[in-house]
Amino acid sequence: MNSYLQGWLLVTHLYPVPVSIDNITSQLLIRSPVKERRPYESTSPLRFVVRTEVLTTNLRKIGIDIAKDKFDVALLLEGKSKHKIFSNTSEGMEQLGEWLAKQGMDKVHGCLEATGRYGEAVAEWLYEQGHTVSIVNPACIKAFGQSKLSRNKTDKGDCQLIAQYCQQNQPPAWSPSPPEVRQLQALIRQPIVSAKSTPD
Repeated sequence: MNSYLQGWLLVTHLYPVPVSIDNITSQLLIRSPVKERRPYESTSPLRFVVRTEVLTTNLRKIGIDIAKDKFDVALLLEGKSKHKIFSNTSEGMEQLGEWLAKQGMDKVHGCLEATGRYGEAVAEWLYEQGHTVSIVNPACIKAFGQSKLSRNKTDKGDCQLIAQYCQQNQPPAWSPSPPEVRQLQALIRQPIVSAKSTPD
């Protein structure tokens, strides 16, 4: 039996989808009923669907502009956004949770710039509450704003821009570092105190 025909019989046994043989003496073509591969699908010939990431497209987006003492939040709704300011404290984060609940938001996709330690507490709090969190490079937000010809450099405008970036680009989800790594990072950030020289 022709080796190509044997291969065709084996494939039709393992992979029962419509196939056709075009020029059987030169090539075997498998025609899948799915024309376009989705990002979460396997490229294996057996076409098992493997979900490798949490899909966040259906979650409402919030953009968070972080400052030392406060953070501005923009919640994107249908054709509009809502803005609120919270203190950058544990009490302010609890107020954020209450505000989201009043808006009917059980889970959201929060996005903020990588601004160092000022935003870490907010990101970790959102993560612990079960929300999806993305931390993006400020340069990405700046380039996105330039592409939209945005010149509204206010805290309110910045958090809206971050929310729009999140909506359009769907950045990957972030998760906190392990506790031991965070402890090491905290030690690195501590100022180095030089020991006073003792008199001879």
